[in-house]
Amino acid sequence: MKEKVQKYLEYFCFSGIALTAFLSDPLNSIELHLFTQAIPIPIEYVYQARDRTPTDYPLKWSGCMVTVGEILHSQLLFVNPEDWHEMMSRTSRRDIIYGVMA
Repeated sequence: MKEKVQKYLEYFCFSGIALTAFLSDPLNSIELHLFTQAIPIPIEYVYQARDRTPTDYPLKWSGCMVTVGEILHSQLLFVNPEDWHEMMSRTSRRDIIYGVMA
């Protein structure tokens, strides 16, 4: 089962980036995991993030050490590394998160 999950995560990461939100209501024993629509990422940015991640990076199973925002900002200085979503999808990170909560 673990191998299937890892393959899913790799496929998910290479096809696009989705934001996640976790809501918890312990009083009622409710946990919600919400995912936004994935934002397509050109494969060259994914390769750059992968190349900048050391082979011994302890969280490599879940992603790269460098964010997409950092990759974009290193090439296009006008891109805010914390809100690269607006350049790639014409929607701000804030609006994407609020949209999944609505």
